[in-house]
Amino acid sequence: MSDDLATKLAEQEWEQWLESRPAPESLLIRHIKAHIHKGEAAKERATKNQKKSDDHFIAAGLQLTLLKTHYAPSWQAWETILKAKVGFPLAAPPS
Repeated sequence: MSDDLATKLAEQEWEQWLESRPAPESLLIRHIKAHIHKGEAAKERATKNQKKSDDHFIAAGLQLTLLKTHYAPSWQAWETILKAKVGFPLAAPPS
């Protein structure tokens, strides 16, 4: 057997041996804790972003109420404001 082949076989055996052994317990625990921490942080960011999104829609709704109350004397004027100025696509009334 040539030296190159022997070296290659030894490397393969070493890799197989490493793959058959789990990482040390302390390393696994450290990685588990890190993933849990990152998962909790991501969940917290998502929750904050959802609240922020909800707050923007609530604010828009309140301002729509003010707009309708003060600047739309009729339903037709309200529809015109929504379509032309706010950019809301309105569905056609049911037939």
